[in-house]
Amino acid sequence: MKRISDDFTPSVPSSVPQSQRRTAWAVCRGWAGSSLPAFLLAVTALFVGACQSYEGPSSSLDLAVSRAAAGSPVILREGDAINVVFAAAPEYNSTQKIRTDGKISLAFLGETTASGKTLPQLQQEISELYKPQLQNPTVMVTLVTSSDAVILSGELNSPGRRVFDKPTTLLEAILEAGGFSEFANPSKVRVIRVVGDVYQTEVVDMKDAVKGRPVKVVYVKGGDIIHVPE
Repeated sequence: MKRISDDFTPSVPSSVPQSQRRTAWAVCRGWAGSSLPAFLLAVTALFVGACQSYEGPSSSLDLAVSRAAAGSPVILREGDAINVVFAAAPEYNSTQKIRTDGKISLAFLGETTASGKTLPQLQQEISELYKPQLQNPTVMVTLVTSSDAVILSGELNSPGRRVFDKPTTLLEAILEAGGFSEFANPSKVRVIRVVGDVYQTEVVDMKDAVKGRPVKVVYVKGGDIIHVPE
């Protein structure tokens, strides 16, 4: 029987804990001079330990959404309501809705485009516009309400497009659409959301909510598609 060389040094995956790495190395060296089947058993055990130590990335919608939310800025659009507050000139303050042409009106300056910009971008632009007039043109722009629509489709009594100006749960959105129809399958409600440049789908069981039992609270987001199958 061919034997393994005594100077053989196994390559141990870095994902294996240090204690397991030391044990595996000792076993391999001890068996290096024995039979080939015994050595292969040691290597197999080491491989299994590496696989058990590995934790793959989560593919859940909640994780994907939370990461996207953490890194994605708010993009203003038509219909959004914003507050424009000046640090040193409160008489210039205003609360207004972005018009269908994407513009807002600024005191003593006229119109400027707000749609398609992030809040920091619009703040910087407004501050630059007021520099000739104000010693301190610092401005804060905040989003009051969003015009992002939620599309509700499928087996609902009144499906269609809904705009929510406050945090809204999935159950509230369904009730706004007239609730489930008699043919609905509330155990497989689909929440379809754009995350990055792909659609992510989460299936939510709303059967217990209909029966008055506790269920996980899921909030809808502008741009979501809520589909209730048969």
